[in-house]
Amino acid sequence: AKKSGMVAFTGCAILGIVLSRVNVIFVGMYDALGPGYVPSWIEWGISIGLFAAVVLAYTFIVENFAVFSPSKKPAAKEEEYTVSIRKQEVSWQTSK
Repeated sequence: AKKSGMVAFTGCAILGIVLSRVNVIFVGMYDALGPGYVPSWIEWGISIGLFAAVVLAYTFIVENFAVFSPSKKPAAKEEEYTVSIRKQEVSWQTSK
């Protein structure tokens, strides 16, 4: 027997088992599940409000307590550039 034939047979056997399970679980049980569920606007509002409260609490804690330690990187080296545009000098500083 060739190895490629064994691989093909094994793949078909696994696919058959998976499709059998899909048929029993999803197709066979579809009618027994009943109608779908859609949350009311009150449930959506409560969920969104709770999420917003968690984000606000997290932001408050991070801004007012030492949650993250400051970076210990050296200060960036600043260089000044000057560009002439229509006889008017514009200068700015950049950090590397």
